Amino acid sequence: CLRAGGALTVDEKDLEILEYVASHPHDPLKAIAFELGISRITAQRRVSSLMRQGHLNRLLVVNFDSMGYTLHFRIDVNVNLQGGGAKSIKAVAMAIKQLGLHRKFRGRMFVSRIQLLLASPTDISVYVRARDYESVFAFVAEELRALDGVQSASAVQAAWTLDETALSE
Repeated sequence: CLRAGGALTVDEKDLEILEYVASHPHDPLKAIAFELGISRITAQRRVSSLMRQGHLNRLLVVNFDSMGYTLHFRIDVNVNLQGGGAKSIKAVAMAIKQLGLHRKFRGRMFVSRIQLLLASPTDISVYVRARDYESVFAFVAEELRALDGVQSASAVQAAWTLDETALSE
């Protein structure tokens, strides 16, 4: 971490640590050190600093929102039209679009695109941008899976980017 005008900032090595932890959240500190070519002590110091700044929590989960990053997810949705109230895959997609506009998620998550898929194991792909994992998982668990016709829904993180305007509609 570097000091800029008295405030701590994240440098390239810190970003490498955050990238590594994001993709390997259960790896021990010595694995982080080994993979990044730094000593265990240096890794500990940097991880502790990132935790103090709020960029990592105690479980070594990256807090992207604290750094202005936006998370990008694809949510795969499978539809069952047999016993539910849904009339078509398109009707389920329209219901998902309405959920994405719900006030509960405004400012935390934005549905950017809904794609109907033909000849695919997944019926609908929903692309969202979010400030945190919790908003996306709440959207999937509490809202999507409760829709008539939705058989299953699962989120896959695609990327994270530094983008100040990513959540604007």
